[in-house]
Amino acid sequence: MNRGWLDVGLAWTLLCGAVAAGIVHIVATFATPELLRPHAFDRIAEHLPANTLVVLGQPTPQAQLLPYQEPDTHFAICSYDVSGGPVQARVALPASGWTLALYSPEGDNFYLMPGRDQRTTTINALLVAAGDEMALPPVGQRSRAAAPTYVQVPAPTGLLVIRAPLKGESYRAEVEAVLARASCGRMSPRAPVE
Repeated sequence: MNRGWLDVGLAWTLLCGAVAAGIVHIVATFATPELLRPHAFDRIAEHLPANTLVVLGQPTPQAQLLPYQEPDTHFAICSYDVSGGPVQARVALPASGWTLALYSPEGDNFYLMPGRDQRTTTINALLVAAGDEMALPPVGQRSRAAAPTYVQVPAPTGLLVIRAPLKGESYRAEVEAVLARASCGRMSPRAPVE
């Protein structure tokens, strides 16, 4: 009889140990991003000037701002800060595969605009802080064709990322020219919007 009791006790102990190990593993997995410093956003933003679009160069193993950056993709990144006023972004996405994405400091993608085939997607976005009603124009003035798209960002800082596919080496100059024409910069709250 002792042997049956011992088997049940051992099985119960092993089961409790496995459950406890699973709980510790899950807690460690979810806690690690919050405990590690600096965050990925901080590591990227520290290399970029605020409210300025930076076109990243060709990645090399020794020099790449983004980890695992593909050699067939060009990136332009703007570390925006709307705490001092709205930030205006002007971007042209000439084809499918091109994207404009906005990311919060936590890495959440809250806005995405893809390019389309056979049509250039022109984006004139005004990034404003959530709840900043002073930056928004009156409702009647929002319908003008040249008016920017107002994007309320969830946090004062974040990243605007333009992803441009490189179809081949002969397209490099064209892709770099389109990225060079894009802009991201501070806008005075009272300045007229073009």
